[in-house]
Amino acid sequence: MMMKKEKDLSSFKRFVAPTVSLIGCIFMIIAACFSHKIAVVAYLIIFGIIMIFGSIFSNKKTVE
Repeated sequence: MMMKKEKDLSSFKRFVAPTVSLIGCIFMIIAACFSHKIAVVAYLIIFGIIMIFGSIFSNKKTVE
């Protein structure tokens, strides 16, 4: 929702740049899976666990 509400940024910074970065991240994950096979799966599992713990302990402030 922040991307729709932030009107002071250009549409490139609100929509295009985040979309291109997500596509790049997905490409890098797929490329790593093809080149490193099973070794990257263990890395992605550990990364996912760390991200879950980080989201639990993050201090999110909601703006109303």
